[in-house]
Amino acid sequence: LSYSRHFEEEADLNGVGIMERNRIDPGGMIRLFEKLKREQKFNIPAFISTHPLTDKRIENINAEITKGGYTCAPHPGLEKSMEKIRLKSPISPSGKR
Repeated sequence: LSYSRHFEEEADLNGVGIMERNRIDPGGMIRLFEKLKREQKFNIPAFISTHPLTDKRIENINAEITKGGYTCAPHPGLEKSMEKIRLKSPISPSGKR
């Protein structure tokens, strides 16, 4: 299990780097994990989980963003695409239909 958790942690940190290189705010990963945490119905103990605990993932991503000194300028093409998606989506910004 520790190998699986290690690979998940590595994937999270690589994801932060990929987002930065593509000028996507890596803080979105933190917001995603915070949302997933709010939606969790039950907690699996760390010693049997194949994934790091959500709080630990948030902590690691935050540390990587801080350590790397990441800054992101908006990506014009991505911003335009996301706005189109928001306008077409039946889901409100609060996440409710």
